[in-house]
Amino acid sequence: MKLSLKRRELSPWQAPIALIAVLTGLLIAIDLRIHDQLTNGPNTKRAETLAAMASRLEKENKAIEKEVSSLRQQLAEWEASQKAEGSLTLQAIRAQMDLTRALVGLTPVEGPGVVIVVNDRTEALELARKENQQVDYWDYLVHDSDLVYLVNDLRAGGAEAIAVNGERIISSSDIKCGGFIVFTNSNRLTAPYQIKAIGDPVALKRAVERGFTYSVLKSLDYPIRIEQHQKILVPAYSGALALRYGQPLTPPAEKGS
Repeated sequence: MKLSLKRRELSPWQAPIALIAVLTGLLIAIDLRIHDQLTNGPNTKRAETLAAMASRLEKENKAIEKEVSSLRQQLAEWEASQKAEGSLTLQAIRAQMDLTRALVGLTPVEGPGVVIVVNDRTEALELARKENQQVDYWDYLVHDSDLVYLVNDLRAGGAEAIAVNGERIISSSDIKCGGFIVFTNSNRLTAPYQIKAIGDPVALKRAVERGFTYSVLKSLDYPIRIEQHQKILVPAYSGALALRYGQPLTPPAEKGS
């Protein structure tokens, strides 16, 4: 999808509004298409069928992310061209937009924090097999609920940005299981799971270690560790954003302007 912004034909406000409108419409359509495919898909209890559907959705997501990235790049180029003209108003808008993007997860963030690495109990599983024990694979896997609780503990500890295996966690992100597969942002995750969080390293580590999930995983001999770092890079969210039910409200002071 290619957009052409002709600055001579548009006022300073028409170009960004038009581009944002097109981008919003595209994201809503994408979000609805993915939702329909997930809710109307085959029986999730059949792991092989789910894996095939996941593979197809991942390919579609890659194409979607590329298209969204292209639109965001076009908007960034237009903003840069306006900034070069020295418009103080547009520069202020750009600064506010940059801050908003960082807060909602649309830009990469760098800073101090922690990295949690947790893996399935593969060694214990192999030992049980060698001893011909009856094996229930679920007892050896890291589950979606484990990751959700660890992420929540990090948030409680003041994390400003979080990613799981390179997937940025935002307000609308979900972490869920489908068979033996864990998904987030409609993308498949595989063990070992690496959770990066930016914030006060000491406070984040303390929050996780005091949490119930970390203690349980340690007691069950899951390989899990927490590392403190002075510089961590958390990537931007690359998926689609859309409001399906809510509508932005105009601040009272701006109504009628």
